[in-house]
Amino acid sequence: MFAEVHTDPTKGTLHLSEALRQLLGEFHGYPLAITTAAPHLRDSTVADLLRRIRKEGLAVYEDPTIRDPVERTRLRSLAVSLGLSERRLIEEGSSGALTLFAILSLFPAGLMKRALSQIAPEHWEENLRRLRDYSLVEYEPADDRYYLLAPVRRFARRQLEDSAHQAAVQRAGPTFFSMARELYENWPRLGAGATAAFLSRDEANFLAAIEMCRELPPQGAGLPCPSLGIAAYLIPLYQALGQLESGDRLSARILQDPSWKKDPLGLANTLRARGDLARRRDQLDAADAHYQAAEALFRQIEDALGLANTLQARGDLEKERGNADRALEFYNASVRIYAEIQDALGHSNALSEITELHVKAGRRREALEVIRTALKLAATCENRYAIGKCISLLGMLGIDPDEFLRGLGQQ
Repeated sequence: MFAEVHTDPTKGTLHLSEALRQLLGEFHGYPLAITTAAPHLRDSTVADLLRRIRKEGLAVYEDPTIRDPVERTRLRSLAVSLGLSERRLIEEGSSGALTLFAILSLFPAGLMKRALSQIAPEHWEENLRRLRDYSLVEYEPADDRYYLLAPVRRFARRQLEDSAHQAAVQRAGPTFFSMARELYENWPRLGAGATAAFLSRDEANFLAAIEMCRELPPQGAGLPCPSLGIAAYLIPLYQALGQLESGDRLSARILQDPSWKKDPLGLANTLRARGDLARRRDQLDAADAHYQAAEALFRQIEDALGLANTLQARGDLEKERGNADRALEFYNASVRIYAEIQDALGHSNALSEITELHVKAGRRREALEVIRTALKLAATCENRYAIGKCISLLGMLGIDPDEFLRGLGQQ
């Protein structure tokens, strides 16, 4: 393009060829439109490209949601250059590249290559190369991520046919459910700072996936639908990272939408998470109401793990209220279920809470009996936080942890 920009050596000024001047006029000087048109000059002159634009009438795309006149002009200008690429890919038989282009438009934060390989249709690597040839896709090397700029996403979305859209959604649900679970389960190891950084990169995608996958059924027995499965990990992750307002917004949005009643397991998980958020804010009555609603749903659908977790949460709430006897009832109820379903981590955590109640009440013998089992269970599941909790309780009892551990090893 800039081969047709000439310098007048006598005056030190730049002169544009008439064809280039008219071409830039078609783009209204919008840099993004110019950039995405540039690849077409590899095998065309500026004059040829200008003739093609005018002959084919490419500036036809309008978005009625854009009211700002400047932005509407920019979008029309961008549609010219993107229309060139669309026509060229069709001529080349690269319809798969256009499908991939449209699929990327579904994800505001783009997709890391790992997620892209799971969501995109076959031959995605070749199709991605074609999109990059035409400067349609941006790349972020820091986390190997491909994405579309926001104005380009508006144009790309109209390329998505219903069948390709549904296929992408069906693959996106399990993909983002697994990503949310992995991030939540690993945050204690990663630390709050690194986890918050990871979350910020894909948060927009998680929220988009919750909406786009809402019609997908559960992925298996005992699992919520992917949408509320993602939320079930995202909301407590917000809480763990201190992003309480984000957790409030997401959980409130779900609970206020009656259509989610079709997924009682996902709804119960959301209610419990909402209770945790309220308890974190010292809104104990609100937390109790959410926990009771969650407990009722878990009992209704006979979800033992969800019920045990909720009973333990109710024990935590009563402990904060100063109702030690009531807290002990809830903890003991959760322990019975954890033992029945052989959930070692939940069992250990609940026993640790019981131990703490015994210690504070001066029941040393009972505390020692319970902490012994709690520590064995924590060691079984190799959870360092559960082990750390047990060791801190031993300190409260004035017992040397190493000596106690050696005693356990000899049993």
